[in-house]
Amino acid sequence: MSYRVEIRSTVFRNLTRLGLSDCVLVDIHLRIMKLREDPWQFLRRTKKPFDGMTYSVNFIDPENRFTVHGFVFQVIYSQDEETLFVVRGEYGRFSNL
Repeated sequence: MSYRVEIRSTVFRNLTRLGLSDCVLVDIHLRIMKLREDPWQFLRRTKKPFDGMTYSVNFIDPENRFTVHGFVFQVIYSQDEETLFVVRGEYGRFSNL
């Protein structure tokens, strides 16, 4: 079963305001879309930073190999249980220097 994934406009707006490069924005969007096929492979029940189901992603910046981007998104299921909503997100940048 394939799920539909919708990113709340506030999450998308906040991501673009971070000043991330286009390749990082595209990469995180593609990783969020991975939830369509098998969300239970990626979602975890957490208390922090969000109380609920979360999707965490860490990856090395393709333009600066010393920088690691970390994202955590809160994800909820719709009532029809066929749609996943990405409703909030947190971001952190780490340097390996």
